[in-house]
Amino acid sequence: MKSRVEDVSFAMKDGHAVIKVKARAAAPGHLSGIDLEYVYQVDPDGGFRVEVAGTPSKGLVHFPRLGLQMMIPECMDTVEWFGLGPGEAYSDSMTAQRVGLFKAGVDQLYTRYLFPQENGNRHQVRRAAFYDLHMAGLMVAGDPLIDFSAHRFTPEDFAEAKHPYELKERENIIVNLDWKQCGIGSGSCGPAT
Repeated sequence: MKSRVEDVSFAMKDGHAVIKVKARAAAPGHLSGIDLEYVYQVDPDGGFRVEVAGTPSKGLVHFPRLGLQMMIPECMDTVEWFGLGPGEAYSDSMTAQRVGLFKAGVDQLYTRYLFPQENGNRHQVRRAAFYDLHMAGLMVAGDPLIDFSAHRFTPEDFAEAKHPYELKERENIIVNLDWKQCGIGSGSCGPAT
């Protein structure tokens, strides 16, 4: 889905900058989509909070994931999280993981399947930090929980590739921060979720 910004407003509230963005997200060429409102609260110390609310059009029945996607610099390739781990976990395939504090490089989060597909999700995460050699980076927290994945590929890259050698690393790291994931089912070799 691609987003189109429809309105932006800015205000100061209790020393915090509050930016409200109204947007519409829809697949290219489709009328049905999601009406969104993003509220960014920026603190004086540089921290910020993002709240997202959305109303889907009638007829939208399946969402592979609901969340936000961002790019971070390739130098922020160390990830530390408190949640399920150390391996990948989804809502329908998490029983082999345990809750704990884990640390890995971005490349270690990638599960190399023979057929490129969605992979490497971390489920029921309380907080995650992405940082560089100097420990500078970004920390995110769930309210109360999130899912995340971080790759050198976009979800579209996985969908378009038929073989692992067709995947070309991006210049930045793509981070997905999801409120919900639908799970993985057995869609690569059987029925979808």
